[in-house]
Amino acid sequence: GQPVEDILRCTDLRSPVHALATCLEASHLAPTAPDTLPTQPFLGTDPFVMDCRPHVLFSGCHDRPGHEWHASASGPGGTIVIAVPEFHQHPALVLVNLRNPRQVQVH
Repeated sequence: GQPVEDILRCTDLRSPVHALATCLEASHLAPTAPDTLPTQPFLGTDPFVMDCRPHVLFSGCHDRPGHEWHASASGPGGTIVIAVPEFHQHPALVLVNLRNPRQVQVH
């Protein structure tokens, strides 16, 4: 959850789901690293760059659960982005139907 929380701190985005959607659109899991999010330096390639679009993109330790479907621009399918709540504040289990990722349940 640290990259998403850092995006929220550095931008006008208001929810973890929107920050995750921004990461998805940018194909980068930690766009603020290493400038404002401490990471070790990497030579050659950036390990946070997504080479392909995932079916599920999630982040944990947020204030409340949330999810949003993002259709693929290049064909059928898409990505479900999920904000998982902090377990000690909101004990929950997040279930994603892998046959139909739009079906997300938080228990």
